[in-house]
Amino acid sequence: RAMLEQVVDEDLREELTPVDWTAQLERPDLPVVGISFSQVRTIAALSGFHVLADREFELAANAGIDALTFPWGPAFDPRNVAANPMGMNEPLPVQEKLSSASPHGILNLVGNVGEMLSPGTDGWEVPIAGGYFLSDEAELTCGSRTWLDRLTDSKGWAGVRLGRFVPRQESEATRLAVEERIADMFETGHPGVLADWTIRADGSMGMELRLLGNHSEDRPNSMGMRPLYTEGFAQRGKLEVLDGHGRPLESEQVVLQSREGSRFDVKLAGRKGQQFRLRLATDLEPWDGLMGRADLYSLHVPLSSLGQARTMTRVFLPPNSQVESVEPPVNAAYRDGDRDVLVWYADEGRVAQSQVPAIVRFRRDGVLADAWPTRESIESAIQRFVQAVGDGDRDVLEQMLAAEFRQKPHGRFRDKAIAAYSSPERRSESIGDWELLDAVPVGPVVTTWLRMDWQTTERNGEPVVLRDWPMRARLRRAEDGAGFQLLELAPAGRADTGALDEGVYRHAGLWVEFAPSTDAISQIVRLDRHMTDLQVKCDPRRSKSERQDGSIVDFALFGIQAPQDADPAVMKNLLTDGEWSMRQGVQLDESAGTALLGGLDYGRRAQVYDWHFPRPGGAWFRERWTLLTLGRRWFLARARTGAETKEKADALFRQYGEFFDKMALAVTIREKGFDQE
Repeated sequence: RAMLEQVVDEDLREELTPVDWTAQLERPDLPVVGISFSQVRTIAALSGFHVLADREFELAANAGIDALTFPWGPAFDPRNVAANPMGMNEPLPVQEKLSSASPHGILNLVGNVGEMLSPGTDGWEVPIAGGYFLSDEAELTCGSRTWLDRLTDSKGWAGVRLGRFVPRQESEATRLAVEERIADMFETGHPGVLADWTIRADGSMGMELRLLGNHSEDRPNSMGMRPLYTEGFAQRGKLEVLDGHGRPLESEQVVLQSREGSRFDVKLAGRKGQQFRLRLATDLEPWDGLMGRADLYSLHVPLSSLGQARTMTRVFLPPNSQVESVEPPVNAAYRDGDRDVLVWYADEGRVAQSQVPAIVRFRRDGVLADAWPTRESIESAIQRFVQAVGDGDRDVLEQMLAAEFRQKPHGRFRDKAIAAYSSPERRSESIGDWELLDAVPVGPVVTTWLRMDWQTTERNGEPVVLRDWPMRARLRRAEDGAGFQLLELAPAGRADTGALDEGVYRHAGLWVEFAPSTDAISQIVRLDRHMTDLQVKCDPRRSKSERQDGSIVDFALFGIQAPQDADPAVMKNLLTDGEWSMRQGVQLDESAGTALLGGLDYGRRAQVYDWHFPRPGGAWFRERWTLLTLGRRWFLARARTGAETKEKADALFRQYGEFFDKMALAVTIREKGFDQE
């Protein structure tokens, strides 16, 4: 009750109120039930708590002692549990059954009411632990689980416990060693780069880049137009360019090139070969670089090497956070006041040789925004957009689509999207039934997760309906405060479910091994933004200087297990995030490539497609898709280059042809599982 009363927004408080709340208040000694994960997650966050994860519940119930099948010991004892299928029809007060205590002294972790847990990254089902008052002995163990189908489902027999994270206990020596390394980096005279990413408690972010270098031979007093990319984060406000003492430098030009990138040119006092120090600082608005789903936040930041420079990247997490997973592994971690700090060195190991995204998943006691929107307001905004698309209402679309709007996989920006949906010819695409699965704010941006029936057409003109298509829409409160504007509409991805160990990737469910030669090991990256179970990629270029022109080169592998009697058009769209039907491109000669993976020619079971796809801003992709079907296993190997013109993209594709061939040869698709050999 106290937590609900703290919610200022009356509409939000009403949405968060459990079922039969008035009656429940008459029995304050009973556990709260009739509340969904979506409700309790929001109440907990607004109050500075979190819903327990599966591992936290296990530790609370058995203290990590595997022999404890039940919280009180290895053997079932009906006297210790508030459950009796033959004699109970409601829970007991929370302080009864003292004999049910776990080693930590916590009561009724099995029986009484089910314990709602965090769904983690496994989907939208909510695990319920420990059984409840009508459960039999088999369901009353520390490890027993049942599930609710949706985050919004509630039951009269399921409750929840909330927790708070204990701060990391790190040695002070780690922090001092990192600071000593930074000091050494900027005192030795060797080129160095320090990138600090800070997540603030309100969900906004700051990024500061410190550079130590030497004046160029040809332009000793000018940096030249250098890019500062913050992919996944919109740069807000002016980019500050300061010298090593924190004083503003004279700037010839600072240009906001796009929502995620700037270019800057500054004057530097000095002579040819002389050292310079530079500090860049900007505020960021998180887009897909930081977003929430259920109670888990996912952060993507680049780890970049810069030629021969020593480079360090630090991420300062918001207070009261708990890291769930990090890829690639950090070189160091320490506490800075009330924050956890994660550190990667770019002159050690694999990170030193590549530019990869660091993927950090964390939970937090508290929200990462100033306010939490009501579900009704989000549903109203989505419905208004869907209705405008159905009606071809240009006026509403112009109001709803933000200036930065982007639609994937179409590659449409605002003007093209409005034209497509409001023109008479747009009827090749429509949105049918839809369902809001979740909505989580980070800063001013709300990430919504949806299922939509999306009707489109194949490239041969045949209609195809993508039912329950997972989509992600990003909204931002309109400047006048009335309603929301749409920033992005895109297929909703999930995390890769394979494993990477010492440069060898394996996917046990799809029986795949990907083992490139040692000169490419550092480039393997597991992804978490696509619609497939298997999703990895390799980039052959080791230094940032090779990417300075904004070009792209990578080899990616995707895989998924198809349901029985799956529609081939739907599977092709799943493998390509909808690009098979919805991405505009030019198909080239299909026989241009050979369907070779792992050195095997799969014949008719594989098809090769070559494409030119336009990139936003006038540039182009050159891609080759090798599509393979083995029973119910579907795979896509994608070789890709991107450049400012078709000709340059084609030239890059030819230049890296040997790399693409090596990657295809490194893929092994087995006839049986690893555990069957």
